[in-house]
Amino acid sequence: MWLPPHISLTLPRYTIIRRDRPQGRSGGVLLAFRNSLIHTQLTLPQWQGSSMEVVAAQVGLQSDWLTVVACYNPAGNATQQEYDHYFSTLPQPVLIMGDFNTHHQRWNPSLLLRNHNPTGTALFQTLLDSPHLSFLSPPGLATYLHPHTGAPSVLDLFLGDSTFQSSQFSTGSYMGSDHLPLLATLPHTCPRPHPGLGSKKPYLIPMSPHSNLTKQF
Repeated sequence: MWLPPHISLTLPRYTIIRRDRPQGRSGGVLLAFRNSLIHTQLTLPQWQGSSMEVVAAQVGLQSDWLTVVACYNPAGNATQQEYDHYFSTLPQPVLIMGDFNTHHQRWNPSLLLRNHNPTGTALFQTLLDSPHLSFLSPPGLATYLHPHTGAPSVLDLFLGDSTFQSSQFSTGSYMGSDHLPLLATLPHTCPRPHPGLGSKKPYLIPMSPHSNLTKQF
């Protein structure tokens, strides 16, 4: 986000949940939810010695709650134990989006084997061992272009339950960042409070058949 803790951010008609980097100019992750969505923040204990930044929340759907997670791995050295720490306790169904700074042939088929990095291998093994998490983004969907060579990299990924495999994933237009926006279109219904039931009990009103969840870097 590049937002230090002392700077606030507001978006009209949205509620913001953020995890700032305590020190330094860059980093930080943020989720923004329309005010019409019932949602609650999840507290994820920090992995000891971790540099990965994670923020999570649950969003009310028609018959369940969807767990939404945003991740940023700035150093590119996350281990499988660290991924397991954050991912294994998330309530299902779950959708994870992030800049993982990983290099692996599973999501970048043109990558040479010698160009895998340890965090890419760790994430791949995490997905293999997970009973419910899958790689969702289309392989080869480049989200970063090297500023000097123009070489594409697949650094930003969607992970989640296999029930989202039929969802649509794409990149958006250039918006001034060195990463392209990564977009997911998922079927859903939008819960709203019923006036007679109080604010804590959801009343579910079907909305449009698809809605965009966007991660912007």
